[in-house]
Amino acid sequence: DASRFVVSALESNVGGQTSGAVRVYDVYGDYFSQVGQTMYGSTEDELRGVLSNNGRRLALGKPWLDYNGDSNRGEVRVYELRDTRLRGRTLQEEQQWTSIGNTLRGERKDRFGHHMELSYDGSILAVGSPVGDDKRGNIR
Repeated sequence: DASRFVVSALESNVGGQTSGAVRVYDVYGDYFSQVGQTMYGSTEDELRGVLSNNGRRLALGKPWLDYNGDSNRGEVRVYELRDTRLRGRTLQEEQQWTSIGNTLRGERKDRFGHHMELSYDGSILAVGSPVGDDKRGNIR
């Protein structure tokens, strides 16, 4: 019997850049097993993740991402856990996080992706922006 959870290392340093990293794990008693690949942010991004309750969808937020000259717009991408088969001398199964849907972006200074929540099966995503131009924040 396993439990699945997500770990967000917000200021993980990769190649000298504070980009953030997200990993998903299954836990079996005292044993932890990583599920899929490690997901990394872009340069100077603070990457964070949230997992659907069924453990098959992962939303990744980059709230500090600048886009088209607008600072701190932020973006969110959703990934689905897919099984792939690798052929070689033996047949192996591997699980991989694969991007689905469109990249969602906030408006200027929104910090879109600062807070996220997925429904049980990951079919519904709520994304929070704590600030924005009006400094009132919003949820989409």
